[in-house]
Amino acid sequence: MAAFLRRRPAGLPAKVIMKRLSILLAIAATLSACGGGGGSGAASPNAPATVVDTRPVVDIVPTVGDFYSYRQGLNFTTGEQPVAPTPEATRSYTYAVRQVGNDGSWMETAALATQSSPSTEFHYRSDGSLMATKDQSCSVNYTAVTYLAPKDMKVGAEWSESYSKVDNGNCAYENEAKMTNKAVALETITVNAGTFDTIKIVSTSLPVPFYGYTETHEETVWRDKSTYRLIKSVSRINQVATDGSKTSYIASSELIGYASAKQGRRNLNIERFAGPWAGSYSGAYSGKCEGTVSETGKLDADCGDGLFSVHGDIDVNGKGTFYLTVNGVKGASFSGAFESLFSIGGAWSAGTASGTWRLEHQ
Repeated sequence: MAAFLRRRPAGLPAKVIMKRLSILLAIAATLSACGGGGGSGAASPNAPATVVDTRPVVDIVPTVGDFYSYRQGLNFTTGEQPVAPTPEATRSYTYAVRQVGNDGSWMETAALATQSSPSTEFHYRSDGSLMATKDQSCSVNYTAVTYLAPKDMKVGAEWSESYSKVDNGNCAYENEAKMTNKAVALETITVNAGTFDTIKIVSTSLPVPFYGYTETHEETVWRDKSTYRLIKSVSRINQVATDGSKTSYIASSELIGYASAKQGRRNLNIERFAGPWAGSYSGAYSGKCEGTVSETGKLDADCGDGLFSVHGDIDVNGKGTFYLTVNGVKGASFSGAFESLFSIGGAWSAGTASGTWRLEHQ
């Protein structure tokens, strides 16, 4: 949800703000993607009497290896003047399930396709409620169990959510978030990743006061009926300064690739591999490697402070042809494949010396 965004200082240049928000809103999107059971919301007086049962036809607990990739666009307005998105304001990001516990709880990693953005862990209970988040500098525990979608949802249902958080580290998160939600329609929508039967939900936050301005969040999301996973979202952050000036940030996200083992459905995309990678090489020589995979599937990594580098092109299945460059001289090509979204490796050789290399998604 947009209410989980980190607090931002006012007055930054639009380009800087959009670059930061492209990271922060990507994290917010995964909170919209969680969901599950819980208490029902009370229908409004004019809501249809017919109850539409949207309880999951499959268990909402995912399977290790499931992933969901999104493309996000960001825009910025001051008053009535929109600012066109810059390259920094368009990003893809992927949530991949890394662990599933015996009790049905699970952990997934959110990775943004940019060199400067480390992965964030999200920890969920078996019913889909969020327990905690964690990255390199900060961990946050959520002290109240709340649900973004009541299990006995019907069109017209309304409910509220309120979160309290305990920060452990240099987090700079808002400590509370309060939202009102309403299920407004059942819609079949088509996005880049396919066609889905969804629940359309509109959410609005209570005004949050900051130094020099007040902020509200508005969000419309479309969630898959059977898993409650996010399919599409449009989020808007509105700021009103004490002098009456207005600023808005608008982010839209759309599913571009996914794999769900329990549903037996998938739509693979290259962007899920994008982002920073780091690892090491060993054998006759040993050292560290780091590099990136682009959103078009190009792997470029440097090892041993320039001793050699690894380059190649990856397809949607994670397979590719790579080659080594040693002291600026291109070596022999070899084929390889990602063992998972988070690991790739192979062999290297330089004259009579040889060994292995491995990279992990950061």
